[in-house]
Amino acid sequence: MAQDQRALQTAIEAGLRRLSAVDLQKLAEQLALVLRPDIFNASTLVVRGRNIEDQTTKGWPDAYAEAPNGRIYAIEATRQKSSWASHIAEDYEKGCGAVGRKLAGYFFVGGYPDHSVTDEELSSWKTKFQALGIEARDIAILVGIHLVTALLRAECARIRETILHISAPTRFRLLRPGAAQLAHNAWQPTLEDFENNRVFAPAIMLDMIRALELDGVALVRGHGAAGKTTLIELLAIHPQIVPFPLFYADIIAAEENSDLFRSDVINEFAALAGPGVIFALDNIHLAEGLVEELFIEWRATSRSMSSRLVLLGRERRSNIGTSVSGILPLMLRARGPELRGVVRRLLERAGRAVPPISESQADEWLATFGGPPDEPYTSADLIAFSAAVANRLTPLAAGDLTLRETDAVEGVRARYLNVLADHCERANLLRIAATEIVEVPCPDACLPHPEKGFPVCNLEGLVLSDWIGMERRKQHRLAHPALGALLTTAAGMRDRGEGERLTAGSQSAALGLRLASQAPTKSERTKLERLVAELGIDGSWIVSCYSLQDIVTVARWLVATRTLPSQQVDDALAESPYFEQLLTDARSADSWLPLLNTVHNRGLTRVTAQTVRLAEAPKHVRMLVSMIGATRCHTATSFLKAHPAGSAILAAIDADAWNTTQSRFAPIAWATQTVGAIRYFERHGRPELARGPADAIVLRADARQWIHADMAHLSHILRTCGIGAEEERAVAIRLMMQQLSLSSWLARAIAETHVGDLSGALLSLSNHLTDELLQLLPSLDIASRVQRQLLSAPMDEASEPTVRAIALFGSAAEILPSLDAPTNLRWPTSETLERLVASRVRKDMAGQLGTHEIQLWLGLMRVALHRGDSVQVSADQRARVKRLLRGTSAPTARAASTRERLLRWLDA
Repeated sequence: MAQDQRALQTAIEAGLRRLSAVDLQKLAEQLALVLRPDIFNASTLVVRGRNIEDQTTKGWPDAYAEAPNGRIYAIEATRQKSSWASHIAEDYEKGCGAVGRKLAGYFFVGGYPDHSVTDEELSSWKTKFQALGIEARDIAILVGIHLVTALLRAECARIRETILHISAPTRFRLLRPGAAQLAHNAWQPTLEDFENNRVFAPAIMLDMIRALELDGVALVRGHGAAGKTTLIELLAIHPQIVPFPLFYADIIAAEENSDLFRSDVINEFAALAGPGVIFALDNIHLAEGLVEELFIEWRATSRSMSSRLVLLGRERRSNIGTSVSGILPLMLRARGPELRGVVRRLLERAGRAVPPISESQADEWLATFGGPPDEPYTSADLIAFSAAVANRLTPLAAGDLTLRETDAVEGVRARYLNVLADHCERANLLRIAATEIVEVPCPDACLPHPEKGFPVCNLEGLVLSDWIGMERRKQHRLAHPALGALLTTAAGMRDRGEGERLTAGSQSAALGLRLASQAPTKSERTKLERLVAELGIDGSWIVSCYSLQDIVTVARWLVATRTLPSQQVDDALAESPYFEQLLTDARSADSWLPLLNTVHNRGLTRVTAQTVRLAEAPKHVRMLVSMIGATRCHTATSFLKAHPAGSAILAAIDADAWNTTQSRFAPIAWATQTVGAIRYFERHGRPELARGPADAIVLRADARQWIHADMAHLSHILRTCGIGAEEERAVAIRLMMQQLSLSSWLARAIAETHVGDLSGALLSLSNHLTDELLQLLPSLDIASRVQRQLLSAPMDEASEPTVRAIALFGSAAEILPSLDAPTNLRWPTSETLERLVASRVRKDMAGQLGTHEIQLWLGLMRVALHRGDSVQVSADQRARVKRLLRGTSAPTARAASTRERLLRWLDA
């Protein structure tokens, strides 16, 4: 089990110990909804064990759902530490029908984590309940460690957070109503609004749920301020979604380091995936390319675990919506019903009466805040409309339903601008309002008065400020980008902020390029690019960048547009103390890799020499070694391949420290990625570094890490891992193998692995695993695959399929000594066998064993056994193989025993 899983288990056990009786009943109900949604439904669940005031009440069962035949699926829970069995006995008597209603199913939760229960006890109780006519699959008895294990599942994250109060800090956070935004402006729905049913659910909600049910993914697009984030909050509390967790992440968080964000999200797709789990990525329009990559990763990994995905973003190009990887978008448009919903919510929140609102009145509002009502693509700006409503609550409550654009401007002016007594903070606000029109955060250095900051705006939740980079430089954004245009209009800016954007772009090359990429007009884009070019020419572009990612972005643009020759960019970087400080301080391999690739592709020789020179400093090398030690193993190897001093850094890695960090603390890697790293370390003379990544895979014992892997990957990892003492290693391998078997991965891998790779993998496993561990391999699946390959091979031909089939027979027999071949199989003639053996020997490798050659000779030994006679192979071939076998060192004692047995047969 992974380190974080052990910590989570400890937290669950502690949470269960302090749980009240009524909270335990809630937990049991929610757990039943999650684990058996086919039986229990929030709308049909009858709760009897507690009242609306959260007090326990008498009554049996605690909760139930009724079956069509009148029987009940009962949910029962107990906090009693020592008498859980007697509680089940009472339930059994009632379930017989003598006291209560007859049972159709039984879901029992023994809520104390230290309950002790044996498999025999559980089996005995399940047998008794089955005797009542209950299907085995409809009986769940979760006691002690069985309850803890169930709560460890990803789909139970909502239960862990809402009932046990356990939160895990991740890129994805469990979404609660009113919490999707980092801060709220004055008009967004609050938690109280959601709790009091004041938030309008648009019709697109049903289409969204239908898409999730049918395809597992929903793409929602909308023009600015159409209510996308509110929609995802509504989804999180929809009755069809509620028991399952909805994990929310905002693409805005990717702006500081998209590579790190990408790797974190991919890790969490694996770690948090489970049946019913929903991942939501908001603001996807800010990084369409990144979202395409993340969608592909989700589809390849988490989708197979029955998780679902929601993508939400602004539509910038088309009225019908832009697809992502072929997914057709659902278009969210704020029209009459949504506008009426805003008015109702804000009036009710203020304790005012809500007047009747006709469709024609709603159409008037739509015409004012969106466009022609008869145009199907028209959508209102809900931020502007909400500001207007908030500015006229008293007239609206009195029945005066007139709303104008100027009301929105006045509302924003009164709510935000007029309260700013400090003209410096006001100037700062208008600068970020201008940049926010294109949804780009504004660096602190680009503010007119950075020393003043946003004391009032931060407090009001209008401006969100954070720190990025090693120097913790500040950047700022509005709580909602739609406020930008309202603020600039309210301030009377006739150019809609163009002057502010040009000033900001003249102070930061990276910001200038981002602003240019989203500029409202071609003229503004040209001006911004000219300003960036001037920064490049005068050499000040480097110090205006906040991170290595900014450096890479600007450097690539300067060279690609021929603003500067690559040599001049190279010279400027190499001679910049600031750039060297960024290099020295960089602590992420994902930050380094784009730079290293750019340096290589653009021929920046001086920067190459600079990175080599830095790597000659022991302190810097120690930092780099520590950095890659705590990252995913394949990212570390990519860094070592890309870094000009990669060989020196590789040589400086301390094996013990590396293996400890990789096995315990490094982020999740797929089995395929881990094997790639293992092969890299073995090829480059540091095979001892392969142990940590291999140990991590085994210790996590998570079948989800094995997607796309096959038996060859399994043999590589088990051959390499070296967890503790032999007994500890065996326990860890056994747990992982059991998980792979329970998930059906082992059976599938044996059936689907390429026959040559399977042959090599089985021989490797036979060499490195004990007899006890080998018994965990599914013998029937192995035997079935061997028979299939033997029967499909052309045994009258000296072909590659025949070689591979016989080689597979030989390697599989090392795991299953009693393995039989098909009774109706016609074996190759002696002449064909001679040609099969000869086909393994190429002139350029006559002095070494060929591909699959050991497995082939083991197969020939089995053929001889089945044919009941000797296999006629030339003396020269026998002599050659015996000489090579005796000159080859066996990797393990078991391998040595196999070799000696083969030699004895060859000598016979």
